[in-house]
Amino acid sequence: MFNSFNANVINIARPWTLRFDRRNHPVFANAAHSSGFTLVESLIALCILAFGLAGLANLMVGSLKTGREARRFTAAGSLAQQKLEALRGAGYTSAASSASNESLTENGDSAGVTMFTRNWTVANGGTAGTKNVTVTVSWTDDLGAHQVQLQSKMAS
Repeated sequence: MFNSFNANVINIARPWTLRFDRRNHPVFANAAHSSGFTLVESLIALCILAFGLAGLANLMVGSLKTGREARRFTAAGSLAQQKLEALRGAGYTSAASSASNESLTENGDSAGVTMFTRNWTVANGGTAGTKNVTVTVSWTDDLGAHQVQLQSKMAS
């Protein structure tokens, strides 16, 4: 009933150039009348989409964690810089090491959720009339313990 090769497409001079006629093949006979997607095609497309969205979700979670860590490192650097400037502003003679750690928020307040700890040391420098100042801000979060340390020299 179905003939894969139509006689009018056979080239008698070159029989090796037979062309396949899709219109008479049983698999493709109704292809011109069908439209849409099969269930298997739809499921494969949904699986590919699901893997793509899962990868995108992981990328977003990583991006949020990186942003949070960057914000905390920036806040810690700012807290250390503030203390360094305060020690410089107080002058050479009144600069002294901290007696205890300060617990601070990201804004430098001592009230509220204090996740940062700041301490500083002031020691005599290598030459006369200088002091070495080291300010350390540390904190612990779900990724572990972190610290930012700034060092400077003061002259009399």
